[in-house]
Amino acid sequence: MEKKYDSGMLRQLRGVVKSFDEFFDSVSFDYIASCVPAEAARKIKRVVITGCGDSYCAAIAARPVFEICGGVRADALRNIEASRYFAAYSPLSTEEAAGCCAMAISVSGMPVRPREALQRMKKMGCITVAFTDNPDSPLAGSADYVVGMKVPRFEMGPLVVPYMASQFAAMMLALYIGTANGSISMDEAVRRREALKSYVSSFTGELLPDMESRVSALCEGWLRAGVNYYDYVGDGADYATAFFGSAKQVESTGELTTNDDAEDWCHINFFNCAPKTTASFVVANPRSPSFSRALEVVRTMLAMKRPVIVITDGDASAFPEGAEVFALPKAPESWMNPMMQHLPMDFAAAILGVLLERGAYRSDVPAQTEDRAVQKNPAITGRFRESRLEIAPWA
Repeated sequence: MEKKYDSGMLRQLRGVVKSFDEFFDSVSFDYIASCVPAEAARKIKRVVITGCGDSYCAAIAARPVFEICGGVRADALRNIEASRYFAAYSPLSTEEAAGCCAMAISVSGMPVRPREALQRMKKMGCITVAFTDNPDSPLAGSADYVVGMKVPRFEMGPLVVPYMASQFAAMMLALYIGTANGSISMDEAVRRREALKSYVSSFTGELLPDMESRVSALCEGWLRAGVNYYDYVGDGADYATAFFGSAKQVESTGELTTNDDAEDWCHINFFNCAPKTTASFVVANPRSPSFSRALEVVRTMLAMKRPVIVITDGDASAFPEGAEVFALPKAPESWMNPMMQHLPMDFAAAILGVLLERGAYRSDVPAQTEDRAVQKNPAITGRFRESRLEIAPWA
């Protein structure tokens, strides 16, 4: 297709499969074993995984893999929950802490809150793991073990591939833990690893160009119709996709977004007073336990005259007429879906950013630029890199 629009984010999206191949080979099981020894992995009975922004989305996406393949209980906690509230009211026993692995994701390793979480949990006696691409970062220095994610470098703009790399590294550690504790064989881990690569590779050929063309037409129509609110809905690991899509929209355009699960959407965002100008994305996969609830949400949105975009690995015919359905390749296992299903949302964010002529990360608004550009503004420098670190009693 002829590319109607261009930006750093769009160029990144067009090459996501090639970028995945770059870090796929680097983050092997041998590499994971060199980062986290098998004897440490065997001790893990529970995982608490956290991060900020995109990294938190990656934690949500990876969580089921620790349970399905790793054979351990796993919780994906918001970073402030992990750093300030975890075990505050019900401290872990010595035995529980020894079997608990606290994991924090941050590509740069610079934000304060993830390392605060690791330091607090290490003080409790937990095993700690940092996922970061900066081995000299404060986050890396706060962890017992460090997994480098081998993230390709990109020009400045809303980032998508680092999110995929974060998911992948955490998922590979989950599979590795499963082999260490006997939940799965190494042959099974390798099979699942290769199945994930095959799933990503299924997004080649004309699939991405056609997706970009469809999304471009949608975005153009939304702007003509006055759409300026964006709603994202997903459940379970698919909530990571919805959350990430909403994050990219804000980073690219600065527009107001919300994200929620299917049940709470019916209790809260149902009451939005501007349905016709609220583009609504719903992630609805037939293998999801909440698929029937997602279908109800789609029907409700359509009855309210919302523009509705469905992202699914099922058949488009399963959804009511009027929804714009992106029926994407079916992953071998449902836990793989978050690796690629965010792409229609990413394209929408990138294209709208071009159409609206907005500076990514509000680079056109000095008070909202990245931390490193506002170090001289004391009102903003505490946003996340200079925030106060607190390692204090939990009760």
